[in-house]
Formats: sequence, C-alpha cells, structure tokens
Amino acid sequence: MSVQEVDKSTRPPPIQQKNVTLSRIIIGQLIGVGIIIIAGWNIWPQIISWLATNELRPQLPDLLKLKALPIYVLVHMGAAITALSLGAVVLFSPKGNATHKMMGRVWVVAMVTTAVSSFFMESFAPMLGQFGPIHLLAVWTLMNMPRAILMARKGNIDGHLQVMKATYWGLVIAGVMTFIPGRVMFSMFFQ
Repeated sequence: MSVQEVDKSTRPPPIQQKNVTLSRIIIGQLIGVGIIIIAGWNIWPQIISWLATNELRPQLPDLLKLKALPIYVLVHMGAAITALSLGAVVLFSPKGNATHKMMGRVWVVAMVTTAVSSFFMESFAPMLGQFGPIHLLAVWTLMNMPRAILMARKGNIDGHLQVMKATYWGLVIAGVMTFIPGRVMFSMFFQ
C-alpha cells in the first residue's frame, strides 16, 4: 500500500466534508441575520417616529461636518467606505487570480480596521456601556475574517465565498444603518 492510498483511506468522504461545511455556513448566516434583527429591534420605533414627524430633505454632502469628528470616527468611515467599494469589486470580479488575492487582502485589512475602530465609538442604541447590538456585527466580522482565510487556504473555496459574501452584506446593512436619523451620515446627506 502506498502513502497516497493510506492518506485517502483516512479522510472522510468529500460529500460528508461538504455537508459539515454547508451546515457551518448556514449557522453562520443565521447568526448574522439574528445580529441584524437584534440590532434593528431597538431602533425601528425611533426611525418610524422620526419619519412620521419630520420631512426628509436630501442635500449635497456637508463635508465640513467631518472636521468636528474624532480621528477614530474618520478612520472608521475611511475603512468602511474602502471595504464597501472594494468589496463590491472583489465579489463581482474573477476569482482566484493574483489581483483577486491582493484586493482581498486589502479588503480584509479594511474590514478589520472598520470592526476594531467601531469599538471606540458609542452605539446609537447602547445596551452595555457604550456598546450596542451593532457592535455584534463587529465581533462577527472579526470572527469571520480568519475563518474565511483558513477556508481559502484549505481549499474550501465555496465556504470561503459564502463567509465573505455574508460578511460583505453585513457591512452593507451596517452602512445602511448609518443613515438613521441623528447619525453622522444622515446629518451629512439630509437636512
């Protein structure tokens, strides 16, 4: 018996490995959806109340408001905008080539920077000190980044893609939530 035959006999069947990975992906996505529901649970009544009593008047971005923001908020915004725009390019461009890998690395750094910098910011719906449900997305991101990288290195490209997509859509949802009345992005774009 050769070494290759011994290695193949000790591995679980590929279908079984794929099912385990698929169940982990589904569990991860359910956790992500749960975080989004929890994050939104406290703020929807406030948003509905604000929209019922105020008029939305869009305006060109008021960039002068950026001067008043602390540096960690500016770092957070820069990293988030970088991750949002670069993430779309990475997700919708060809995969596996050197360009994809380089852009993916930059995207991971931007995502980690976005997540870490969020811990310096007070939540718009604080529940535990300055932290609120939205910080769960940051924790989720910090857990997903190394997990997705390991999946790619082990050859689990489907799992890698699913985790990266879920993390990107979490970023999109967090970005949408920055336009809630009373938050910085809302005040920049609406009167």
